[in-house]
Amino acid sequence: MEQMYEFVIMVIVLPIVITSVFLGKLLFHDFLLAQNLGWAAYLMAAIVYCVQEYFVLKLSLETIGYVYFQYAIAVSVFFLGKKWFGHMLLVLSPLLLAIFFYVNDLVSLAQVDRCLIEMFLLFGCCLLLKRYLHSQIGLGVAMILMTSFTPLIECGLYGINFDTDLMTLSLLCLGTSVLMCLEFAYHNYSLHQQKKYAAIEYSSRHDKLTGLLNYAAFSEQLENFKLEKNTPVVICALDLDSFKQVNDTYGHLEGNNVLRYFGNFLTTSCSKYFGENSKIYRFGGEEFCVIIYGFSAKQCLKRFNKIEKELEKSSFTTGYKQMINLSFSGGISQVKKYTDLHSAVRRADVSLYSAKAEGRAHVCLDPLLFS
Repeated sequence: MEQMYEFVIMVIVLPIVITSVFLGKLLFHDFLLAQNLGWAAYLMAAIVYCVQEYFVLKLSLETIGYVYFQYAIAVSVFFLGKKWFGHMLLVLSPLLLAIFFYVNDLVSLAQVDRCLIEMFLLFGCCLLLKRYLHSQIGLGVAMILMTSFTPLIECGLYGINFDTDLMTLSLLCLGTSVLMCLEFAYHNYSLHQQKKYAAIEYSSRHDKLTGLLNYAAFSEQLENFKLEKNTPVVICALDLDSFKQVNDTYGHLEGNNVLRYFGNFLTTSCSKYFGENSKIYRFGGEEFCVIIYGFSAKQCLKRFNKIEKELEKSSFTTGYKQMINLSFSGGISQVKKYTDLHSAVRRADVSLYSAKAEGRAHVCLDPLLFS
């Protein structure tokens, strides 16, 4: 009967309680960070952790006569949770454990400072494992080490005598396995959900045909745009020339292939001439827009005219091996301190229409930039 009681506590109750606290700890931490409380968020999370951990330790001590899984929550958060929050719990846990021992008359006040040795061993062990092992493997190894050696270390540090036998060690190992299975299941589920939400977020902000940013992402950029001092921002509105003729001659499927080809060409070219300082959007149809940071309007004009000539030299080949010569027209404007992004976009559109009227296949600069 006693062995069954230990089995229930060590293999079922404590692993479930610890996993629940672990999950609640991550959710509460995320909630606090979302409130933009700064350092106060970590202080509040630390206080809540101390209260939760104290009652987990008390449950273990009162039911099976000693504290087991005492670092399970801190180690789990360190390997599977938030980086700095995990560091904080690893430092806090040995101190909390020493205070718990003192409050329950297991050690004297003079022995409490010995927790620094245990803190150093715990923190150093976890850092090494995380550095050289995958997070889930590192957590497994750390949990096994904590389960096997922590009671012995505490016995040596504090002189606490605890009764143990092969059955207790077996149940402890089994409980550790159950605990890790529960936490791994959550971790894998969490990763799956993150990938799922990331895919939804990506789909909502990107054009399905070309993979470029879409108009929804551009609208968000307009709403959140802030002009940084001494950083020029240039808008370039682009439009493929005679695209309707491509659709009428070769069909809409080939027209889609042309748009996909032009999107890839534009991405490669902007990366070549502007590095990571450009964002490319597809508004719909054959209309595109590029936002460039850190380059002047004249620099962008020169480079986009080069890009246009390069497009004319690289023919698109249809599925029927027919060659199509492509070109685009463009208009460039620059955001200045006395205008906003909306105004710059409108001026780039006006310049685009000027390029169309002048015979297409080139890029025009907004004349108001020099007025």
